[in-house]
Amino acid sequence: MVGKEWRGRIESPERLAEEWDAEEEPLRVAVGRFDDRGPYGGWKERRFEAAGFFRTEFDGRNRWFVDPDGYAAFSVGMDCVHPGGAAALRGMEHLLPPLPPKEGAWAEAWHGSDFNFAAANLIRRFGGEWRDRWAERTELRLKAWGFNTIGNWSDPEFIRRSSLPYVWPMNDFPATTLSIFRDFPDVFSPEYEKEARRFGEQLLPLRTIGG
Repeated sequence: MVGKEWRGRIESPERLAEEWDAEEEPLRVAVGRFDDRGPYGGWKERRFEAAGFFRTEFDGRNRWFVDPDGYAAFSVGMDCVHPGGAAALRGMEHLLPPLPPKEGAWAEAWHGSDFNFAAANLIRRFGGEWRDRWAERTELRLKAWGFNTIGNWSDPEFIRRSSLPYVWPMNDFPATTLSIFRDFPDVFSPEYEKEARRFGEQLLPLRTIGG
C-alpha cells in the first residue's frame, strides 16, 4: 500500500529472502515433535491390522479411523490450501504501487484484472521455480503446525506432489427420485446404491492401492 508503514511489513526483496530462509529451521524442529506419528499421520501408540488403505475398525467399544499402516488416526486438515488468492483491484488502484505486467514471468499472478500478491512475491523470490518452492514450504509448514491432512478444495497440483493424505472434492451427489428430507436421498433405495457407485467412479483415477 502506497505511503503506509506497519509492524512486520516486508519492505524489500532482500528482507523477503531473509524471512523465508529464517523460517525453515524452526519449522523442521517443530516437525520433530510429532515423531509418534506414522507416515500417514496415524498415532503409533495404537495399532490395528494394516490394510494398505484408510478404513475404520470397531474394537467392541469404539469406532476407530485407521491409516494404511494400521495406526489409529485422527485426521486434522487445513482446507483451501492454495498459493494465495487473487485480490480485486478495481477502485483501489490509487492505493497500490505500480504492478508487474500481465505477460511473461508474472502472468500467473494475474487472474483477469485481479492480482495475487502472494504468488507475485513467490515469483519475485524464486522465478520459474516458485510453485515447487511454495509446495515444499507449505508441506513443511502444515506438518510443523500439526496437520496430517490436506483439507478439501485445495490446490490439485499441491495434492499430487505432497506426501500428506488429502480430501478430494467431488462433483454432484448420489441423489434419488424420492428424497427423505429436503435434498437428503433415500439411502435404502436400490436407486441410491446405483447412484452412489456412479458417484464413486470419480475416484478411480486417484486409486493407488487395490484391484
